[in-house]
Amino acid sequence: MEPYVFLKNDVITSPLTGFTEGNDLDTGMTEAFWRPGLMAEDFDFQDVKPRFTRKVIQYITETAKTGQPFFLYYAMTGPHTPWLPCDDFRGRSEVGTFGDFMMMTDHTIGQILEAVREAGIEDNTIIIVSSDNGPFWRPNMIERYGHRSAGPFRGMKGDIWEAGHRVPFIVRWPGHIQPGSVSDALTCLTNLMATVSDIVGIERCALVGVDSYSILPVLLGQSETVPNQRAIVNQSSNGTLAIRTQEWKLIQARGSAGFSPSPRGENLPERQLFNMIDDPFETNNLYETRRDIVEKLSQLLEELKNKK
Repeated sequence: MEPYVFLKNDVITSPLTGFTEGNDLDTGMTEAFWRPGLMAEDFDFQDVKPRFTRKVIQYITETAKTGQPFFLYYAMTGPHTPWLPCDDFRGRSEVGTFGDFMMMTDHTIGQILEAVREAGIEDNTIIIVSSDNGPFWRPNMIERYGHRSAGPFRGMKGDIWEAGHRVPFIVRWPGHIQPGSVSDALTCLTNLMATVSDIVGIERCALVGVDSYSILPVLLGQSETVPNQRAIVNQSSNGTLAIRTQEWKLIQARGSAGFSPSPRGENLPERQLFNMIDDPFETNNLYETRRDIVEKLSQLLEELKNKK
């Protein structure tokens, strides 16, 4: 979104002397989509992610030479719109522009891993790769490409269903996390605050957050669940909440509460309850038959909302 400009230390790097009319505004907010607005003279849409990546690699290389610990957070622009794969990746995925851009995103992660290796800090660096939400992948795209970007899970980005919130979460920590290990522990990104505090030995403080729980025991293979965490809470694009435990998920709405079309029918239950062990794809609404679970989760949600 405008203004299209780079910031460094909260200061723009180049004046807003240009203007863009926008691009592919009728694609349904997909493809090479961006809005009209002011832009800096050095802003190149095609080069945004490559430029950030070059900065990341430069930072890793230069900081590693100092021997000082560092934290680097890289919020990649892809695979969010605008989908702008470079020429090396166009047409390679067979899943359209989004697939090509996703491949480019994977390649970007590979470039960063290689930079860490070349800097000689691979064995003393924790790398976490994740995402803020599920994919924006419409039903017509599934039909066109024969590909489900969210796999078998229901919905997409913005929805309260699983595909809106299930994301990759990959952690590499040589000598601590068993390579190739997988965990079914329920977690969310807010837990990173408490987890990193544990890893670096900082005592819990107000910055950690009351809803952040350390997953360090899970990462180290010492626990199958997140200690002290009773549930997680998700929120859809229209503000609907869902409370999720390892086994159950209660949704405070009838449908997707987001971008996906919702089921229609006068007799639909007012809320949704799914057993996530038996029904991870959310096909069998148990709201009417398991009111005991509904009551228990509703009470817990109110408790969590009022927690300070």
